[in-house]
Amino acid sequence: MSPRREVFEKPIVRVTMDKIQFPRICPVCGSRATKALRVTTMPGRKQYLRPSWDPMNIPSVRKRLDMTLGNPMALLVPVCEDHFYSSDDDCRYKLLCLISDGILMAMLAFALMIIGGDLWQGQASSFWVYAVVTLAVASFIITVVAFRPRPIEAAVRIVGFDPGLQNIWLDFANRSYQDAFLNENPIYSELVSWIIRT
Repeated sequence: MSPRREVFEKPIVRVTMDKIQFPRICPVCGSRATKALRVTTMPGRKQYLRPSWDPMNIPSVRKRLDMTLGNPMALLVPVCEDHFYSSDDDCRYKLLCLISDGILMAMLAFALMIIGGDLWQGQASSFWVYAVVTLAVASFIITVVAFRPRPIEAAVRIVGFDPGLQNIWLDFANRSYQDAFLNENPIYSELVSWIIRT
């Protein structure tokens, strides 16, 4: 893949990975941070909902493709009590949504066939058929909400890494938090308006 230049409307922050310090305020709301949330990313690799779903976690696949797992990068971001969440609870919630959606999609297919058959015969459908349709739609809406980015993921977005993995590019939604971050890391961070992706 050839290098390409990416330009940003609003400047993003480039900071040295091993020198990074986050301000002790919440990046979402700006209140005083009382907890720390670990944001983990794997540079250059697709992220999966659960690590066990990643084919690279299977030793035989890694050996066949002659690849290594690489080093995960973790950022410890201070957040307030209201915006703290457990990643295990979040994964369980998303997994439960996926399982219930699969079951309800099968039930919805049968319900729609029954509704179509009843319309063809000119008779009214049973109440339970419409209850299944309503429950399936509600479950799909809950799933969309579950898979939206968390407030912390929208407030501190990891844009990427430089080719040597020495620096990380961060985009902050809150510009006052970005200023506080730059003041916290005066020597090791700077604003950039463009990057080169490889």
